[in-house]
Amino acid sequence: MNSTGLALDAVPPRVEGLAGAFVAADGGLDSLAVNPAGIAGIRDRTISFSCENIAEGVTGLQLNAAFPVPRVGPFGVRLGCVLLPASGGVGYSEFLVSAAYGRRFLKFLDAGTSAGFFSVSLNDRSASAFVMDLGCRASFVIPLLLAEHRLSGGISLRNIGTGLKFVFDTVSLNHWLVVGGSYSVNRLLLTVDARFLLNYEQTAVYAAGVEYSFGGQLCLRGGVETTRSQTRFYFGLSFGAAFASVRPTLDYAFNPISATGGAGHNAGLNMVF
Repeated sequence: MNSTGLALDAVPPRVEGLAGAFVAADGGLDSLAVNPAGIAGIRDRTISFSCENIAEGVTGLQLNAAFPVPRVGPFGVRLGCVLLPASGGVGYSEFLVSAAYGRRFLKFLDAGTSAGFFSVSLNDRSASAFVMDLGCRASFVIPLLLAEHRLSGGISLRNIGTGLKFVFDTVSLNHWLVVGGSYSVNRLLLTVDARFLLNYEQTAVYAAGVEYSFGGQLCLRGGVETTRSQTRFYFGLSFGAAFASVRPTLDYAFNPISATGGAGHNAGLNMVF
């Protein structure tokens, strides 16, 4: 059997607004759910909270935090849960807790890892699994035409670990290989990702996103993704915005047609202290 692991695949509003194309971005705390190498550049203590409407009646919550340790590097903590209200005698929930570490090498190469536990409860049955993510990213700056052009590439292996063992079944987690790139200049960011499911039906997800910042007070973003497998084809759009003029920063993403059906909303708060 196979499990999608909604809590494992949940992402913050900024990442969702870019259709998940974030593996190569210097995303700081937002990278915890995509590529742990992205936290290597964090210099301040940061915390974020987000609430996502995954599907009708299904709510996802995330709490992420990161704190740098001098001469060691930044550490991160990720807490997540997915709650489905009991209906028709069926109750379901997911919980995730993990810790991450990132380190910068040679001024252009970041590496990171995260490890934790993922649990699922279905009525009176429950199971847990050990999960790990591994990632790295490289970034180069090219001075050209009075501007700094930054090119980055990233790769990550996600949800590596043991399966969920119920009484009669063992449910394997989705193991993903993610590769991508990003380009940024001034206030513009362009990202692309390709995600490949390694241990289930042949599934590939291709995504691209664009983000533009207006004076550091308002940031608009959008993304597109396609999912191809042996059994389905999915095309999705996403839009998002961040409002830095207020403290803590307010972030929001909207999917008019989400993969789970219907519209999806994701809102969060970010604070640096």
